[in-house]
Amino acid sequence: MLCRVDLQRVRRYQAMPASVQAAPHFECQSCHRDQPLAGALRADTADLEKAAHNALQALRALGYQGLSLDFSVRGLCADCAKPAPGALA
Repeated sequence: MLCRVDLQRVRRYQAMPASVQAAPHFECQSCHRDQPLAGALRADTADLEKAAHNALQALRALGYQGLSLDFSVRGLCADCAKPAPGALA
């Protein structure tokens, strides 16, 4: 299940086939914009996928079931991090 949040904080869900893996993304905690990180990570994406796969395998070995993984980074996007014109820094 894929969930995206737009600027009005409306969540949209989309069913995804099991073959689709979670894509790393950034979530702004101010405007709630959601941006994919795959392009920004490039070569490191393989390392993230391997770490995620290893974590899921370890949990399955311990008996955990129905596992899913979502890699997200949260913070302020560049637009929200800029001080407003005339604001004191």
